[in-house]
Amino acid sequence: MHIANTIKYEGFAFIKQWQPSVCTRELAGQVGSILEIEKQLPNSGIGTIQKLKPRKPSDELMNQYSGIYGLDEFPFHSDLAHWFIPPRYLMLRCIHGSKDVTTNLLPFSSFERKFRENVLKFALVAPRRKNKSQTICPMPVKFKGLENDGVRWDLTFLQPLNDSAREAYQIMSTTSWNDEMISVCLENAGDTLIIDNWKMLHNRSLVPLSSQNREIERVYLTRLDEK
Repeated sequence: MHIANTIKYEGFAFIKQWQPSVCTRELAGQVGSILEIEKQLPNSGIGTIQKLKPRKPSDELMNQYSGIYGLDEFPFHSDLAHWFIPPRYLMLRCIHGSKDVTTNLLPFSSFERKFRENVLKFALVAPRRKNKSQTICPMPVKFKGLENDGVRWDLTFLQPLNDSAREAYQIMSTTSWNDEMISVCLENAGDTLIIDNWKMLHNRSLVPLSSQNREIERVYLTRLDEK
């Protein structure tokens, strides 16, 4: 299926009803190397395989998108953008889908074209402080990995630190991306979407009340097997 090659050039791969009887962990292991978050960050509370279900806003979940936005549309973002180096890939796998909810993708190339030259190159952000005594470290929006450059973006959990970042945040928050984004519907069991988290921003559309039983499993990958 040339998944790695597709993602290399397109930024994502969508495979419909892909081996629905195979568990997410096993399938992810066939695709590449799983980021074992539970082993690397045992106190983070983040599972290696995460179940994503629509939730209503909650003060107890204010460190999650679902706790802040509830059933409303999420803003475009990179997953775990507050990490020094965010995970390279994420896999979303449909357990119980909905034809009325989409995952929307925005190529970073489209995002970058909206800005003056070098704005994102010099943009610095930092995680929002959980308390006044917390130390925060500046991080570049565009960063260098071992082999490839990447981008981090999160209007909710990252704060701009300089004029370049503030300009980028202003443009991002006031621009309609309907003509630029790609919409994918995880509707049937086994529908699988793999995203290059360094090249594509993504969000989730509004969830109607009839789709509150939607369930997606998510896992992060550090690399893809090219086979």
